[in-house]
Amino acid sequence: MNLIDKLITRGIIRKEDTDLYEYSINILKSYIFFTIIIILANLFTKNFKSTILFLIIFFSLRKYCGGFHFDHKLTCFLFSVVLTILIPIISNYLFMSSLNIIFLQLVISILLICFPIIEIPQKKLIDTEKKHYKLVSIKILFTLFIVNICCLYFKFYKISIIFLISIILSFFSVLFGYFKYMRITK
Repeated sequence: MNLIDKLITRGIIRKEDTDLYEYSINILKSYIFFTIIIILANLFTKNFKSTILFLIIFFSLRKYCGGFHFDHKLTCFLFSVVLTILIPIISNYLFMSSLNIIFLQLVISILLICFPIIEIPQKKLIDTEKKHYKLVSIKILFTLFIVNICCLYFKFYKISIIFLISIILSFFSVLFGYFKYMRITK
């Protein structure tokens, strides 16, 4: 007897909600496996702080801006693992002037604000949700911009680069998602 059957038997959850709980448990397992792989990879790359920062920024933007989704869970999982491991490593070798970082972040932030919130066909948003997501994404982008200026002022260059890479990836996710789902909705 699996966990869900035990919860149904004990009256903790309803039988009608079985699919939802199975889906949720699978997602939880996926996140746990992802976390274990990333922790193990960071034991070798020693980029733990950069990885955490990247994940916080990228997933915050991703949640409110939307973006591209792969059609298969395994492809998504593998792409996420590779990206999460590579971005902090790449940030160690990426150099640009503070002015270029600020300029790029400003331009990409404006582009992200101009794009519509990307919704997937499986989860349509009503207008009030879209407005809320847009407002929160603007607040996040503005906060990141101000914090990044402070990071550059105090010479926290690597943090600044992680901010920039996260925003660039968010933009490309939104751009690819826009083209993918624009075809579906029209």
